[in-house]
Amino acid sequence: MILKCLINIWMIPRKGGEIMTEKEIPNFEGYIITTNGQVYHNNKCLKVYIGSSGTPIVRLKKGDKYLSIAVGKLLGETFLAEEKQYPTDIIAFKDGNITNYSLDNLYWTSRREAYAKYYEGKNSYSGTRIINLRKKICKKVEAFEIDNNGFVISRGKYPSIKNASISFNTSPASIIRCLKNTNAKCGGYYWRYIEE
Repeated sequence: MILKCLINIWMIPRKGGEIMTEKEIPNFEGYIITTNGQVYHNNKCLKVYIGSSGTPIVRLKKGDKYLSIAVGKLLGETFLAEEKQYPTDIIAFKDGNITNYSLDNLYWTSRREAYAKYYEGKNSYSGTRIINLRKKICKKVEAFEIDNNGFVISRGKYPSIKNASISFNTSPASIIRCLKNTNAKCGGYYWRYIEE
């Protein structure tokens, strides 16, 4: 049984007596979203995809274009619009889990605050990635070249990739690509790690 209110909100009883609310998504005529993140169009539930960043997204049609929009953002724009302070605010997740898009887990915040909170967690993927990159950059490296007789001639040993990149006026990423054998040379030299 669906009861229609004056502002296009429907109340639907769920299992256990809990009430689920539906509301039309602003700026997307004919699209409805429920408080648990299900999106409907023409009485059909749309499929939720996982985006490249791991965020649940749905594809909505606006005019003649399809847009992929995060479910959390749609919930925020629809049910938490009055809490948004600035147009540049973004939806963040209180528990840090981007797949938990229940309304009580969502809040509006500035992009800077959201990134600061995201990177402070020790178990976050990006935080781990940054720590691993630091370990890789802090390894000792050597620039060398090979003469016509096949002898290795050292052109400098450095305590870290960062120090080497400053000396050769190149980026640490370029040296790392040489160390991974993606590129042959960087700064005119071959590169290798120095075993301790």
